[in-house]
Amino acid sequence: MCLTNDCTTYTYTDINVQLVASAPSYPNGLMDPLSELSQLALRYNIPLHVDACLGGFLLPFVVEAGVDEEPPLFDFRLPGVSSISADTHKVVQSSP
Repeated sequence: MCLTNDCTTYTYTDINVQLVASAPSYPNGLMDPLSELSQLALRYNIPLHVDACLGGFLLPFVVEAGVDEEPPLFDFRLPGVSSISADTHKVVQSSP
């Protein structure tokens, strides 16, 4: 699966109804290129949903926790973001 802006632009068609990105993806912690996807959403006038999963609770505090590098923007500060979900179902609500 290609998550670069070039690949996303290439796969866009006139029937797309929404872009979905992860911030970060659960298994490996990688961030999708949200700034680029935000611009793409604005360009084509389609909504961008950010699935923040556990990252929605952790990303705002990583600098205060001592991480040297500030994470990329992932929230409504990006003009193309239209919705965000954040939940702990993979961590808190999973069975042992």
